[in-house]
Amino acid sequence: MTYIDKLSQDNPDLSGELLQLKTLSERKLWHELSIIVEQLFDNPLFLNNELIPFYTNFLKQFENKIDPIKFALFANTISKQYSNVDERVLFLEQCLITLKQNLEGRMLVRFEISRNKLMTNDFEFVKELIETTQNILNEKGTSFFKTIVLSSFYNVCCLYYKNEAVNSSLEFYQSGMLFLTFTDLEKMTKEEKIQLAFELGIAALSDPKIFSFGELVKHDILIHMKDTEHEWLYQLLIAYHSGDMERYQQVIEKYSSTIEKNSIFTDKSKLLKDKLITSCLIELIFKRPSNDRNVKFEEISKALNISIEEVEFVSMKAMSLGLLKGKIDQVNKILRVTWVITRVLTNEQIKIMKNRLGLWTEKVNEKILLLENETPDLFK
Repeated sequence: MTYIDKLSQDNPDLSGELLQLKTLSERKLWHELSIIVEQLFDNPLFLNNELIPFYTNFLKQFENKIDPIKFALFANTISKQYSNVDERVLFLEQCLITLKQNLEGRMLVRFEISRNKLMTNDFEFVKELIETTQNILNEKGTSFFKTIVLSSFYNVCCLYYKNEAVNSSLEFYQSGMLFLTFTDLEKMTKEEKIQLAFELGIAALSDPKIFSFGELVKHDILIHMKDTEHEWLYQLLIAYHSGDMERYQQVIEKYSSTIEKNSIFTDKSKLLKDKLITSCLIELIFKRPSNDRNVKFEEISKALNISIEEVEFVSMKAMSLGLLKGKIDQVNKILRVTWVITRVLTNEQIKIMKNRLGLWTEKVNEKILLLENETPDLFK
């Protein structure tokens, strides 16, 4: 009796798929075989401590016949059933030999090795792998690689940068947004989506170099914080992105007891205030037509709830961050803006743009009518 026959006998609920494996291996239909293996690996009944003997007694015979990407993913899943990190890494390193001719397969396995290395605080190994991989991506371009490879890479980056020993919120945020670019949310659990949304939100607020929240606010992942214990962060990010001081105050009042428990609001209170004021300034400028962006200090002071004396400093900071361009008229106390950073628009901001376009169209039509009336001979 072969290993597959016995496995089928011991697992009658899986006998159909297992017997298919036997037939496909005999007929050397490796692609079809790998599809059945995928189905088995997704089946909780099969995952119960069966993967290591399945690999040793069956899959190992054909590991160099099946698609390298699929084999790498199989290897990563199998490795998780070893009881300790050293055994997992040893198994994965042996699988690298099989994948020596396939770059993407090797990368996927190395990423899994890195996840294990992080468990033992081997940060140098992971740092070196991230740098090496980034060089490869720069050389070949992301379009060269399958999304599963890019998703796995940015997952490793997220795990590395959010570790307390590294603690780089900017790199974590950037890696997290890239991870979302190449990852199907449907393949993440509800808990994973909520946790990632929360971590990205905290990183966006706490990093001194992040002043744009549009990319995160407009991403589908953020909605998963609604109706959870993290709803306060969801609402707060919306307020920051829209530069809405009134909405911010409402969120703070409604969720004050929850917000006060988060250390970010005690450790980085000044930074958070500066970010809110800057966002409100950008929104104030953005709402105005491009030919009417000379704003009096008094108006800015009132909208941002700051003193007139603070307006110049806030304006200079926004310019230094590359969020707007223009000149400060200190004599007449006017901020003259020539350019404001492109924003990821909310539905409300899109309505403003629509209304503005409508007004512009009306003005153009008025000019056309005026021209026709003043120079009728030209239109005969």
